[in-house]
Amino acid sequence: MIILIVSLSLEADKLVIALQDESFNHALLTFDLVKGLNAVIILLHVTKLSFIPVGVCLNLSIGEIQDNI
Repeated sequence: MIILIVSLSLEADKLVIALQDESFNHALLTFDLVKGLNAVIILLHVTKLSFIPVGVCLNLSIGEIQDNI
């Protein structure tokens, strides 16, 4: 009887460890995606474009568009 209980407990532990590993991998992937998206947003936020057509200077800051969203 004790051997049966211990064997069931070990099988449950294996299932829990597999579920925990899968959840950790999903969390790590989500964290990486969010950090990458944050880096792109920061890059766009500080990017400035300057044009000088026909002697008129145009400064365009992409981050100003994002502030309104």
